[in-house]
Amino acid sequence: MDYTRFLNELSANRKPFLLRELIKRNLASTVPITNFCNGSPNAETFPFKTISVELKDGVNFALKGSKLTEALQYTQSEGLPKLIKLLTDYQIELHHPPMKCEWSIIITAGCQDGLSKAFEMMLNRGDYVIGEEFLYSGVISTLKPYNVKHIKVKGDKDGMRPDSLRDVLGKWSPEDVRNKVNGIPKLLYIVPTGGNPVGTTTSAERRKEIYKIAQQYDLLILEDDPYYFIQFHQNKKAESFLSMDVDGRVLRFDSFSKILSGGMRLGFVTGPKPLIQKLVFHMQVSQIHTSTITQAIAYEILSIWGFDGFNKYAQRTALFYKKQRDLMLHYAKKWLTGLVEYNVPDCGLFLWIRVLGLKDTNHLAINRCPKKQISFLPGSTSTIDDSPTPFLRITFSIPNEDQMNEGFQKLADAIREELQEHKI
Repeated sequence: MDYTRFLNELSANRKPFLLRELIKRNLASTVPITNFCNGSPNAETFPFKTISVELKDGVNFALKGSKLTEALQYTQSEGLPKLIKLLTDYQIELHHPPMKCEWSIIITAGCQDGLSKAFEMMLNRGDYVIGEEFLYSGVISTLKPYNVKHIKVKGDKDGMRPDSLRDVLGKWSPEDVRNKVNGIPKLLYIVPTGGNPVGTTTSAERRKEIYKIAQQYDLLILEDDPYYFIQFHQNKKAESFLSMDVDGRVLRFDSFSKILSGGMRLGFVTGPKPLIQKLVFHMQVSQIHTSTITQAIAYEILSIWGFDGFNKYAQRTALFYKKQRDLMLHYAKKWLTGLVEYNVPDCGLFLWIRVLGLKDTNHLAINRCPKKQISFLPGSTSTIDDSPTPFLRITFSIPNEDQMNEGFQKLADAIREELQEHKI
């Protein structure tokens, strides 16, 4: 693929930072190198002697000696080489990327960091971005400064609808991609599994059709998939866009935030090497690299567990969230019947509800609910223009059963009060 049309002027002008490139070369060397190049501090001056970690399953390990030095020092901007290798093996095992071009990985500070850098790499002010009607609020905040035009694709309980995608692209023809001045969209953003905020998972059949449309219109797919490992139907995980990407038109964003720890700030981007390289050039002059301590801890955990051990852990995590979802559905039925409607999520952390009779949930969520010591996210935060919506996003990951019971009773009271105030 020719990626020229996907890069903005800023990204096209990014060049390698020589010092960072030399550090990468030195790390890859198979012979000892006396290093007069790096501006690294001497590890002997650091106050740390050992970093010990104990896991809930009884596994213990410690970073000390050369492992600790590696964790405390600078590394290449792509990430710790040994963790890159391990994650590459994971992607092959999980997704079998079929792309004909060379692909690679960069480790980022969670999905959000990778997404922000990707949008900065590709967007110009006023560009189109294709996505579902409601987008992850973190992406909304990233996109707003670019004054993007959000092309809204309709969805339902089975995720993004390919027929709606074709409809919104109907003003252009596939041949229009050859004309750079016609403004044809170039990016499709999607959270395909356990979508944030709507909680839906796009079916395998729809993903294949969406990929075909992306091929026809030369779209780059940004596959934001932080909930991939917490699918509730563990017998068969959803087929990823990366797994069907023969062209090299998918950038996939994975995260350990929902599996290992949100505070570790650890994610990774997988995609065609020319695009990953531009993200690396950005990383070289921004964070330098993602925390090596975080990367070193993750590497030790994943190495000790192995792929099968990690997969079993992910299954247990998914089971926990499935039980949380089931509890929330029970109390939603108990307290909110007749007041709201919703689809049942089969993955992720969210219940996306429509409040019947309300056109705008902002006042309900921002003013009324906090007075009852409950907090919800209004649907307007998932729209580019902050337009009013009748939706609330409810997270079921943290509240316990008593909190769900009491909280939904309070929410029911708040909704009735809101409807009464509006004489509905």
